[in-house]
Amino acid sequence: YTAYMVTLCLFLGERAGIHLVLLMVIPTSFIIYNYGRWMDLVVHAFIMVGGLIVTLVAYEQVAPLYPLPADITRIGGYLSWLAALGLLYVYSVYNWREVHQTEARLAEEKEITEGLLQQTIPKLEKAEAKYRHLVDDSDDLIFQVDTDGMILSMNKAAQKMLSTMPGDMVGKSLYAFIADGGQTDADFHRRMVKEQIRELLHTGKLLRLRTSLHHKHRPDGVEVLLSLQLNRTAGGVEIIAKASEVEPEVSLRFLDRENGR
Repeated sequence: YTAYMVTLCLFLGERAGIHLVLLMVIPTSFIIYNYGRWMDLVVHAFIMVGGLIVTLVAYEQVAPLYPLPADITRIGGYLSWLAALGLLYVYSVYNWREVHQTEARLAEEKEITEGLLQQTIPKLEKAEAKYRHLVDDSDDLIFQVDTDGMILSMNKAAQKMLSTMPGDMVGKSLYAFIADGGQTDADFHRRMVKEQIRELLHTGKLLRLRTSLHHKHRPDGVEVLLSLQLNRTAGGVEIIAKASEVEPEVSLRFLDRENGR
């Protein structure tokens, strides 16, 4: 369209002045209706501005190549108006069609997503209930801690194994429930667990260690085999832990039974 305007001005001279006005319609319609890359906008704008400059220079410096009689020069103006309105109509229809198709695709994707959610949510709830049942009914302590050792969750086995309610442990430091070590180094077990957690965060490998946990009614605590596993989620990093009570050896149980007679 820019080339068409320039050609008419070169041929018709000052009688084509109406085309300068029409020349500005197309950049405006292009900017409004075409949402292309910014480089495309710059290139098209450069072409249109260049055509306008050439037209203005031609008005002042170049005589018309083929002067036309005044009674037919209006035909070019009418054609220009028709071309401008036609292009605006095409841009409008194209824009409407793109918007309509986009809305239709969004509605279709929304419907598909809602259908998938309706199918997936019950399955997730069922899987979560099954997982929660397995965790809560386990004889082992199964819990989550953050990277600082704060307990995030605790299953019901805490009440049986440690005589402590699970809710009383959540939000507190795991190290507060580590039993004291020997008489010469009371913090030995706590330091060992802290070191193992640091190693877990560094390597990401599953770790197992023996330690003792506080028991509400047993001063010596409960000896457990503690397993630590790193779990990376979208919300961050957490540690899944399992503590299994260490059963006394058969010989020790026999000696205890004999001493009790």
